[in-house]
Amino acid sequence: MSMLVEGELMFDFSASVNASKFDEQGKQLPIGMSFVDFVVEEDNRLLMVEVKDPSASAADHIGATRAMMGVEFINDRLVPKARDSYTVLHLMRLDVKPMVYIVFLGLEHVVFDPAMLIVITDRLRKRLAQEMDVPWKRQYVSHAMVVNMAEWNKHFANYPVTRS
Repeated sequence: MSMLVEGELMFDFSASVNASKFDEQGKQLPIGMSFVDFVVEEDNRLLMVEVKDPSASAADHIGATRAMMGVEFINDRLVPKARDSYTVLHLMRLDVKPMVYIVFLGLEHVVFDPAMLIVITDRLRKRLAQEMDVPWKRQYVSHAMVVNMAEWNKHFANYPVTRS
């Protein structure tokens, strides 16, 4: 599948080797686990893409922006999705390529300082590496980044995204 939709956002992954909706409703999933929205296979890596869209027409723009700045957003929402998704990919022997975790934030209609993307990315990377009192012995994510639409289009121009 090359066109994948999350809420109001449509991602064109036709340039990828393979792309799938990973948290698809109606599909039997392990109980108690949460997954990223998309897994995209490229020649040399797997992208785990999580979409959060405070710019969606029905979103609470102010509440969503505040939530993104909190530690709970990273610790309770973003990191578990990466860890749980990796666990399933590993158990299904699909973790044969380096994994990159990308959090896409739809921020076009939200007042948000773009410099905060760097702060959130840094916090996310630290938490992915260490969730306990000691760091993980195996770094399961080779790279992580938090991007808005402009950054996505800069870094992933071969996968255009549009809002419906």
